Amino acid sequence: MKKVCVWLGATLLLGLPAGAQEVIPTAEGFVGYSLGLTDSRQPSGQKSRQLAHGFLASGGMNLNRTLGIVGELGAQFRSATPASLLQESIQYRFGPRLHFRSGDGVTGFVHGMLGGVTVRGGLDDGTGFTVGAGGGLEVPATDRFSVRVFQFDYIPRHINGAWRQGFRLGTGLVIH
Repeated sequence: MKKVCVWLGATLLLGLPAGAQEVIPTAEGFVGYSLGLTDSRQPSGQKSRQLAHGFLASGGMNLNRTLGIVGELGAQFRSATPASLLQESIQYRFGPRLHFRSGDGVTGFVHGMLGGVTVRGGLDDGTGFTVGAGGGLEVPATDRFSVRVFQFDYIPRHINGAWRQGFRLGTGLVIH
């Protein structure tokens, strides 16, 4: 009887950590709204900051609880003078993402990415190189969905031999 009690007690104690384990999604997708602020050249040769609205979409794989790989597509559009001219900036990047997961499902993250950018409809027309660093916060809505409360990115770009600075703020829905 003593052996049965010891065995039963050990089984219960060893099973406690298994009950506390959280389920980490293997793959995640995100789609949402973005607001971009970028430097651009004016006809006078001066730089100015331009505000543009658009979208942000990404897909990622989680390698473990903390490390993941993500690919991202972002686009921002704005009307320019003359009114018939539409300026657009499209970024396509990929890189590692580090997750900071809490026990209640709230997830913070930071990432660093490399990729390309295409700008059309302005003096900075062209395709170039972009890097980026940023992070954000996600809050669970259901088992399969989370709300990305915010994602903030610093996204400088190199086009036509010059660096232009940029920032982007995004929000949207994450699908696990």
